[in-house]
Amino acid sequence: MTSTEEIIDFCIRNSSLSWEANQLIQAQRKFYHIVDHLEPTVNGSGYNRPRLVRLTYHYVSSSESREIFLQAFFGYTQLSIGGGVDSDQDVNFNNETVEGNLRKKVNDFADYLVRHLFMPLRASGTRTPQPPSPDSPHSAVQNAQRGAEEVVRTPTRLSTLRDTCLTRDHHRCVISRRYDTREWIKRYRKDGRNAKDDDGKILDPNELSGIQVAHILPHALTKADSGTPLTPSKQAMLAILNMLDHGAPPLTIPRNALSLTHDLHGWFGCFEIYFTKVDQHQHTYRVESFYPIPPFPVTRTLDGTNKIEHPSPRLLALHRAIAHILHLSGAGDYIEKLLGDMEELVIRADGSTALGPLVTLGLDGWLGGTVGV
Repeated sequence: MTSTEEIIDFCIRNSSLSWEANQLIQAQRKFYHIVDHLEPTVNGSGYNRPRLVRLTYHYVSSSESREIFLQAFFGYTQLSIGGGVDSDQDVNFNNETVEGNLRKKVNDFADYLVRHLFMPLRASGTRTPQPPSPDSPHSAVQNAQRGAEEVVRTPTRLSTLRDTCLTRDHHRCVISRRYDTREWIKRYRKDGRNAKDDDGKILDPNELSGIQVAHILPHALTKADSGTPLTPSKQAMLAILNMLDHGAPPLTIPRNALSLTHDLHGWFGCFEIYFTKVDQHQHTYRVESFYPIPPFPVTRTLDGTNKIEHPSPRLLALHRAIAHILHLSGAGDYIEKLLGDMEELVIRADGSTALGPLVTLGLDGWLGGTVGV
């Protein structure tokens, strides 16, 4: 039997940009008629599925993306886009059976987005692998047990990524502006108290912190550019991302990475902080949080060089959209609870633990370690 996920995935992958402008308007009007009716009229806590579907559509980036989204939505719900919504029997909410069927379809559509996009993104968001120091005992032990190809591929690739991003970002966290401790040690060994930062200023030891590379979107998806086959789960995520931002730039390095302190990497990976583009100022962003914590909001201009590209504005915009969808729909708290259950290995006696999504995350490589490097 064909699963709900297979049907929705098929609808997304087989959407074609062929609608006239009036068709898009009709489809959009009918879509809002459906989700606005199904979404509770008062604010409530918890995961609101119709609201998540509505917000996801709201944050798609272009008319092409909106068309793909609506084609997938109406393809899955098997609703026509023609006619007036007031006269359509397939959205007649005076009929309890019709309303119940539509609610189930919309909820299934929301759960598909959570299971194949939002949950994997959140699960892997803080798990960007960091390279061990090449002269550390850990590196020696690892290298002794790997084949030659593996030794070159993984640690070297991670070290190259870190060096490239830190060089571009002047060895500073792009938000806190704290300087990388490891780089300071190198410079202090050479120049002592005269050690200077990348801009020629004397380094202040009070401004140091360990700096990590944080991918804007999961590092596991960079396989899409390496020729390595993707799992069905990652293929589904890329299809949904393309629906949200049709023709989004490839997840190349360093366009898909930022230099952040450990704490800020965690906040960014959890979609609790986000970058909002400042109009008419190139590569300048207002970094904001959903919580009243310092130093947010703060405005930062991201660095770049002639040889190393700036972080992708489109990927940062996509990260921002996902952050708002998770926060405003309640899906973020729902996912946090599921991941908390996973970490604590809690299986509730009342059956309230959602085992299916947790098992899928583990099998598809979204939980733990350096999958996809």
